[in-house]
Amino acid sequence: MTKKALFFDLDGSLVGMKLEEFVQGYLQTISASMAPYGFESKTLVQTIYRGMAAMNHHDPALTNEEAFLNVMKEQYGPEVVEKMPYFEDYYHTDFNLNQQHCPKIPLAHEVIEKAKEKGLMTILATNPVFPRIAIERRLAWGGLKPEEFAWITSYENSHFCKPDPRYYMEIADRFGLKPEEILMVGNDLNEDYGAVAAGMDLFVLTEYLIENKTSSSLLDSFPHGSMADLLAYVDQLEV
Repeated sequence: MTKKALFFDLDGSLVGMKLEEFVQGYLQTISASMAPYGFESKTLVQTIYRGMAAMNHHDPALTNEEAFLNVMKEQYGPEVVEKMPYFEDYYHTDFNLNQQHCPKIPLAHEVIEKAKEKGLMTILATNPVFPRIAIERRLAWGGLKPEEFAWITSYENSHFCKPDPRYYMEIADRFGLKPEEILMVGNDLNEDYGAVAAGMDLFVLTEYLIENKTSSSLLDSFPHGSMADLLAYVDQLEV
């Protein structure tokens, strides 16, 4: 089946990520930034984790943002809505302190350009547990721009998370794509295998491969390699 679209993961795929360092830095910087507004550090971190869990298991009628905000309201009361702009300010400012944990990946831009030259739709299929501004910041760290993609998933516009196959199908349905017309590109088989379960093909990037039982047992079942290997793979795709 010829391909019509490439779905790209972001963290560890188009932009490098030292995962443990990033998570630690993220929680430290957001806690420090929110403390002046009455968000005690330990409680905030626990609430963020609860919110992330809620985004993975909630009524599909809700967006991920709404599921997260419900957890924030449960912890801090409905008036927390008035303080949410402070979180957006954080993503414009101190969130950028975490750029050191997310190095640029050579050839990422070239792969996107090659896909577009071939007439393929390029979609940023990052796990939608962050607001759009946080995703745009991470793209910028990698030297990439939002306009390079026809669609970017974020917690505002998504109703599911990886690895739920419904996450992948929500994007496909939006653009009238059949699963077999899509190639998913990612570095975490635990999350991106959901695309395979939805009927899509998968290329696994190995430069920042997330090591887990799934990657150990299934990596050789899929085309995989470096960004240079992906560039060559995209070049020979039938479209």
